[in-house]
Amino acid sequence: MKQLYCLALLTVLFSCNEKKETTTENLTKNTLKDSTIIKEATANALDLNLKSVLRPDENLKLEQVYNDNVEFVNFDGNGDYALFTVQKNNKLISFYTDLADVKTFKRGDILDVAWKMDTIYEAGEGEKQEFAEWLVTAKKVKDGNVSLFRKSIQNK
Repeated sequence: MKQLYCLALLTVLFSCNEKKETTTENLTKNTLKDSTIIKEATANALDLNLKSVLRPDENLKLEQVYNDNVEFVNFDGNGDYALFTVQKNNKLISFYTDLADVKTFKRGDILDVAWKMDTIYEAGEGEKQEFAEWLVTAKKVKDGNVSLFRKSIQNK
């Protein structure tokens, strides 16, 4: 009986082995498929109606830089993408960012931000392509309450 199980096991193991040949022709076909998918995704992105809470009545364009004055709320660098959260018209907006100097702002500071709509790929989502606000630059225009309080404490 053991011999029968061993024979069945070996038969299953050898029959499951798939023998694919890697040739330049197969590689070329795969490369063409991948580049076609990228071209289609880029073409589709140009046709999208991109929207943002910062500009709700405006159709946004991919990669075009926009400028807005906002109030700084928070910086969170704990995820795959760092989030730079701001407030405008009592609505919160989180920008994705990879800028190093954005940690210096304090809650309530008024900023002039340059941002754009760009692609992101969410981790764990199978490389699913999404579009979101990316922070390009941020410059302080006016000190907020926290910054003013810290300055007054340092002067005493």
